[in-house]
Amino acid sequence: MTLLSARSLRAVQRIKYEIRAAAGFGIAAVRAIEMPSEKAKENKTLIAICVACSKAVSTESMVSLLGREQDKYKQFDVCVQCANAGWRPPEFEGIYTPRPG
Repeated sequence: MTLLSARSLRAVQRIKYEIRAAAGFGIAAVRAIEMPSEKAKENKTLIAICVACSKAVSTESMVSLLGREQDKYKQFDVCVQCANAGWRPPEFEGIYTPRPG
């Protein structure tokens, strides 16, 4: 038998409650539960620095491109404008599809 901490037990109970509550209202109720990433989109104070232009940009307007630095994989965060303009990290690997910016 596994013992759960009080915090884990509350989380399990909350999830069970949300599933039961959603079952009474169908799929739409499940989709109505806001995910943390959706909440983050609304937070305009979350910013990152674009490695291409060095501007502080909302994380909602950023993309992460995979490249290499000193023979190790690294994610390079760039603004959509720089990525659409063609900026790519050293030894870029992948495909980038331009986004509306």
